[in-house]
Amino acid sequence: MLILKPDTLAMVATDGHRLALAETDHKLSGLNGEVRVLVPKKAMDEVEKLSSAAGADAHIDLQKTKATFFFRSVIGC
Repeated sequence: MLILKPDTLAMVATDGHRLALAETDHKLSGLNGEVRVLVPKKAMDEVEKLSSAAGADAHIDLQKTKATFFFRSVIGC
């Protein structure tokens, strides 16, 4: 589960036996409320590949419709 708030980013995951929570203070522009979404591991692996390939000067845009969550890597922002 990915939990996005205007000032924090948190992820909760399980391996079937243990529950892990990772949270960080991070300003998320354009977000007014809380967003909770279940993101499959394979999708998070792809986001990791995008961010690694994009480098330090890029950022990841997130967009959500009723049924879909989109990730887009933007280079040179």
